[in-house]
Amino acid sequence: MMKKSLLFILMIFVFGSVSAQKPTITQQVFSEYVENMVDEMQQIIGFTDSQASQLKEIELKFLLDVQRAENCCFCHSGKRIKKLKENRKADLQKILSRDQYIRYDAILGGRIKKIPVRVEK
Repeated sequence: MMKKSLLFILMIFVFGSVSAQKPTITQQVFSEYVENMVDEMQQIIGFTDSQASQLKEIELKFLLDVQRAENCCFCHSGKRIKKLKENRKADLQKILSRDQYIRYDAILGGRIKKIPVRVEK
């Protein structure tokens, strides 16, 4: 009986680690969403390609972490998500200038419209 239980646990671990290596449909959808969102924001706000690349990583990681927190039955998801939002905010502020961050946050929060930055001559 003990050998069967141990074998069952080992199988779950092995299959779980193999399936974790393949991107899930959710990861693919999140990745595509982040790609489109950051590209659109780049056109509107005008940050660099390097900043865009870093933002894509942060935003994708944030979405995946929030999903994990929401699906965790052992976690206090509200506190975990609040902490993830705080960490995301700090990471965004490290990458974007103050003005860029304010516009980025305002657009995502729906406080301002998505209008490209006008360059004054």
